[in-house]
Amino acid sequence: MHFRRAPAAATLAQWASEVDGLRARHTGDDLVAALKAWGTAQGIAYLGQGARRTVFDLGNGTVVKFPGHKRGAYNNQIEAAVWADAPPSVRRWLVPVLGTDSAGAWLLMPFVEAAAAGGTERDPHDVVFDYGMLQALARYGILDPTVFNVSVDGRMFDYGAVASFRLRALGL
Repeated sequence: MHFRRAPAAATLAQWASEVDGLRARHTGDDLVAALKAWGTAQGIAYLGQGARRTVFDLGNGTVVKFPGHKRGAYNNQIEAAVWADAPPSVRRWLVPVLGTDSAGAWLLMPFVEAAAAGGTERDPHDVVFDYGMLQALARYGILDPTVFNVSVDGRMFDYGAVASFRLRALGL
């Protein structure tokens, strides 16, 4: 199933609760299998999970990020706040936030291909960054030089964890 537009907030909230329940009942490879099966049942594709969030492709050019625990919800809130607060000079280097739940239970972004995707062994840390990007993000305080989660077009798509320097300014 492909969604023409993002599911309603109530549906996303229900899905967030179901994903949270799967995380409570499963671990390791069993969790990945459960998440994949759940995504298939919903008509969405499991893309993967990081330390704090699980990502699904809605099939319409949009992904949804569900938190794995409270820190993941916090990362969703940070990404949404950074996107809302960022000036155009910084936004041009970020993948936009399309929608979110105020508690961080879900976050929508456009689907982008990761710089290390496609079966290559290229480490995203080896991506050559535009100097203007590095300057803009560093001045804005959201760049951690040890963490680069970038798309093939050079925009950051996972800036909820590296934006910690902006927390005080955003009141989070």
